[in-house]
Amino acid sequence: MSKIINNKHGFKKGCDNLDAIFCVEKEIKPNNGEDSYYYSVRNGSAIVSVFDGCGGIGSKRYNNYSGKTGAYVASRAVCGAVKAWYDADDSADNISGYIKNSLNICEAHADKEESRFIGSLGKSFPTTAAVIKAVEEGKKLRVTCMWAGDSRCYALNAAGLHQLSEDDVSGEDALSNLSNDGVLTNFISASVPFEIHKKEFVIDMPCILFTATDGCFGYMGTPMEFEYLVTNLLMHSGSLS
Repeated sequence: MSKIINNKHGFKKGCDNLDAIFCVEKEIKPNNGEDSYYYSVRNGSAIVSVFDGCGGIGSKRYNNYSGKTGAYVASRAVCGAVKAWYDADDSADNISGYIKNSLNICEAHADKEESRFIGSLGKSFPTTAAVIKAVEEGKKLRVTCMWAGDSRCYALNAAGLHQLSEDDVSGEDALSNLSNDGVLTNFISASVPFEIHKKEFVIDMPCILFTATDGCFGYMGTPMEFEYLVTNLLMHSGSLS
């Protein structure tokens, strides 16, 4: 009776104890949204993930990528890298290698003249990532949470809604950053070092696991308001569709 959800649109069934996997998504500019996502299910495991291309520092457009921004390209390239990692059933310790390889390919095919003049404030192919991989272990789930930046991983069970990841922003916590406007201290990019944080949890079923970009929670007054919105809608919903 577990449910795994992320923040784009779709529906899929699979796994003995998995009821549903689906996505919710809304682009402000059709075909130009800088967010991306990946979700999949196979025997005994599932993955949900989101990637938020950093539009400010990745606003440079590349002719070799149909005039798309570096942020747009990065979110999709890193998304593909995570898919390759999951398909290979590789260790969580190796996910960074897949991501770095995808960014190297982005750099190799970028217009050299354009990529040379990004500027000191811009970054080459920047994006956040939030990834949850869940593996069935009897009546529990072994959950591996991986992230870089301020996209978030969540779990909802009988004990309540919990943020599993920790925002990579300058500030004390998610609440203080609402007023301090903290900047990203860690994000995926081809031009700066980055770290993929990892945490593991064992979670009782039933539960809901989901990932979200700041397009979901960034417009709320407090983190608690987002958590209330999610739980209240689920409590009063008559259907997952």
